[in-house]
Amino acid sequence: MGRFPPQGIIVTPHRDTHEPEGTDEVRGIDLPNALATNNTGWGKETTDTVGENVDPGEILYLDVNGVYRLADADLTTTMPAKVMAMEAILANAAGRLLHIGYFRHDAWTWACVAGEGNLLFADTTPGAMVQFAAKPAAAGDQVQVVGYVVTEDIVFFNPSYEMVEIS
Repeated sequence: MGRFPPQGIIVTPHRDTHEPEGTDEVRGIDLPNALATNNTGWGKETTDTVGENVDPGEILYLDVNGVYRLADADLTTTMPAKVMAMEAILANAAGRLLHIGYFRHDAWTWACVAGEGNLLFADTTPGAMVQFAAKPAAAGDQVQVVGYVVTEDIVFFNPSYEMVEIS
């Protein structure tokens, strides 16, 4: 059996190579090419039917009829968010949906901050996301992390299916 790592390869622990401002989060991905234009993404995507008009960057849940609709953190029945629309899609039509990955939307103006402030949550406005400081906080609201900010107009969408209800 060979040695690990193979001779000539140096393994450096992540903590010693961490880059400030989150730049190591996208190491190894050619984001300038993959996300060169508005409403482009890179990751796991499918083409599926939506039950209402949606815009690029809006997040959706899967309803009991097997179609995607705008996620709304006000209600348990409209959560959890599972996908993000990658394009404008008309009601009862199929379109591109991102399950996990990077997405660029030029209309976003996310704040690039450190720590938990960089997290994105499903919002109480249907289809919208908010950062940590504005996360849902009223009684009955559902709190779900759906991703994090990479730049002011790029997010990494990676929804957690764990939710907390505010009491």
